[in-house]
Amino acid sequence: MLHYLQNSDINKLLEWGIAKLTLALKVYFKVRQQKFGLIAIFILSGTIAGLSAPGIHFGALDFANNIWFALTPFILLLFTGFWQALGLGLIYGLIYNLIYLNWFLGLSPLDWLSGIDKYWIDLIPIIAWFFEVIHQSLILVIALMIAKVGFNLTRQIKLFNLLAVPLIITVVMSYLNQYKLSGVGWTSFEYTQYHNPVIIEPCYFFGDKALTLLILMVNTAFAFLVNDLYRQFGNNKNNFQIKLFKPDLKIVLTAFIIFICWFGCGLIIFSLPENNINTQKIKVALIQPNITVEERYQHQLSFAQILQKNVCLLNQCHDELVILPENATPTNLIGNIGAVVTYKFLCWKNRLKILTGAMYKNSTVNKIYNSAYGINDLGLNKEIYHKRYLVPFGEFNPAWVKLLPQELQEITCTPAGSEFSFGDKSISLTIGKIKINVLICFEVLYPELSKDFQSTNSPIIVNLSDLSWFHNSIIGEQMIAFATFRSVENHKYVLFVANTGPSSIISPKGINLAKTLSGQKVILEKELTLNTN
Repeated sequence: MLHYLQNSDINKLLEWGIAKLTLALKVYFKVRQQKFGLIAIFILSGTIAGLSAPGIHFGALDFANNIWFALTPFILLLFTGFWQALGLGLIYGLIYNLIYLNWFLGLSPLDWLSGIDKYWIDLIPIIAWFFEVIHQSLILVIALMIAKVGFNLTRQIKLFNLLAVPLIITVVMSYLNQYKLSGVGWTSFEYTQYHNPVIIEPCYFFGDKALTLLILMVNTAFAFLVNDLYRQFGNNKNNFQIKLFKPDLKIVLTAFIIFICWFGCGLIIFSLPENNINTQKIKVALIQPNITVEERYQHQLSFAQILQKNVCLLNQCHDELVILPENATPTNLIGNIGAVVTYKFLCWKNRLKILTGAMYKNSTVNKIYNSAYGINDLGLNKEIYHKRYLVPFGEFNPAWVKLLPQELQEITCTPAGSEFSFGDKSISLTIGKIKINVLICFEVLYPELSKDFQSTNSPIIVNLSDLSWFHNSIIGEQMIAFATFRSVENHKYVLFVANTGPSSIISPKGINLAKTLSGQKVILEKELTLNTN
């Protein structure tokens, strides 16, 4: 196209672009100088960033790329005073997290929770939403303020701060979102990019937080540029013209080169062919029984009825590895001979290997676990995986809850009726000739758990989830985003199966090979070529 353009045309195009950019900057700076202009800017930019969350879209249009520029106002707070940075940073964080975590409202209706006053049933989803929004917003602001301290000491060294500021924010957020500190990285910036396998491919070498660092670096470069333009505007309001100085260009160019190197690395890795020397083909079937939380906990369905539903779906599968979701067999499976015999018979009749979520009860020490069992035609496997990271308030109550008044303790009761115990080790389940690595529910958020699998001779990670608690919300799409990163980091297939959906089969390169919708009773089948090296 440029071949047909004359120099005069190119100059006119550049002049038009600069004129529009100048006008946009003038509007931005004037709004910023109004009494509530800054607050409006941070509400708007927090909204734009929040819309990048997985699962938020309008038809085919999503806003994942918003994150590459929408953090710029947040980074600009480095140049302001302490209290202004703290206040506006908190406003930004609250808006961002309110949008990103809107799936907490999917907990409603909570009529299936017995023994709790209706007043609390209506309030619990809102309380949970605000609690986690405030939690994540404080983490974001703490990271910013620590970065601000370092920035104030080295503010003149722009190229140094291009790396230092994103690094400090990334490290602090990662540390505070550790499970041992009751952190959950629900709203981590990198997960917005799960639909772009080329962008996330370098995470195989560098980890997911390297992508967080890159996103923050790009926004930091924009922040330096905008801050300098703002100073130009302040010095010459009446005749403001865009002037890009060498330091600004170096910052932007450095960030651009790093981004191109990252993208090029991802493109090379993504284009490399798979090693097909030692491969094995296997058929897998993900069963999505679509049993609602109301049906299970309001006893609309007995265990026998749930088992019968599973049997009907299993009877449609032949010569496959079949995966049932978290707690799909809601019983102490090791002690339920009838259920074990039923599954064992189906394995023999239809030549199946079954992986199912169920409970495990150790009567000797009176402990109950959220577990995963492997079953074949010989019966239960010896290995049983027990969930290591439990959901606070959903599967156990933190110790500090006992300090609350009795009325508040009652509303934190777990749906299981008694608290689950923590598993203490990673276990690969061997089903037939296949080794399978298992994560249960939100364990897929934590890269350190799946890193245990990198040295195992298993090409598959399975995540068993029950998202029925959150009804038809965007949490399913966000869980698939987490699973996509785990597939790339470990270069393994991830089979994500959820009770009410969505379920997904993700390739080692982060490509969604097959996916179901929420609210469907369906079997998702696919033949996989596994690398057995």
